[in-house]
Amino acid sequence: MLDGLFRRIVWSRVHYPERELRLLEAMPGRQLDVAVDVGAALGSYAWVLNRKARTVFAFEPGAKHFAHLEAAARWSHVEIVRAALGAETGTARLHTPGDSNEARHMATLSEDNPVIRTAGTVSEVVPVYALDVFLQDRLGPGRRLDLLKIDVEGFENSVLEGAEAVVSRDFPIIIAEIERRHNPAYRDFFDVLCGLGYRCKAFADGAYRPAGPERVAEQPEAERFARGESLRGAGYVNNFVFQHQQSAVKVIAG
Repeated sequence: MLDGLFRRIVWSRVHYPERELRLLEAMPGRQLDVAVDVGAALGSYAWVLNRKARTVFAFEPGAKHFAHLEAAARWSHVEIVRAALGAETGTARLHTPGDSNEARHMATLSEDNPVIRTAGTVSEVVPVYALDVFLQDRLGPGRRLDLLKIDVEGFENSVLEGAEAVVSRDFPIIIAEIERRHNPAYRDFFDVLCGLGYRCKAFADGAYRPAGPERVAEQPEAERFARGESLRGAGYVNNFVFQHQQSAVKVIAG
């Protein structure tokens, strides 16, 4: 609990492991209505969103990370949900690799992610919700989904499929980690959102610039990462920010 509270109250205000967290931190408080953090892990996004949204739903199916978050979430705007998000409500197997410290943070429901075939991988059955179903009775009149963050190690297409109705209605900002090494069908994610009128940007060469699936496809650093080589200073881009003209809140100008 002490570690979780430290991360929530102190560390989340001074440590931003991803540049997109700085975008959120720069927003005025409570500008977001509802935010959803899919793959909350230790709460890097959830605790920043706690200061920026009226309501935050943080989904974390892994037992250890869930317990860590739940202990720290008291008296906050964050509801911790021990479940994954996917295309439909039910159950699925969560695979957690265990051959390295880096791999242990790559739990995924994707059967296409090669990381699940690494040594020491363990699996457990976890509940899965479609976001459209989960929010059906939780978004009352006048409420809206303003932000959807997705970090699910290759399962992002399924998460988006299960959120089709609310995304098409509210056009939330979507911050997604997308990597070719985890998701062979990464182009589908871009196709769906671009088909809805979203525009995508990613941080490269010192600024947020227009980006598309080719930015994922053409990064040779992915192979370096897969071989276990360091990517420090390599310009590796794996986070993408999708914004719609009708998004109620904007995090990137233009």
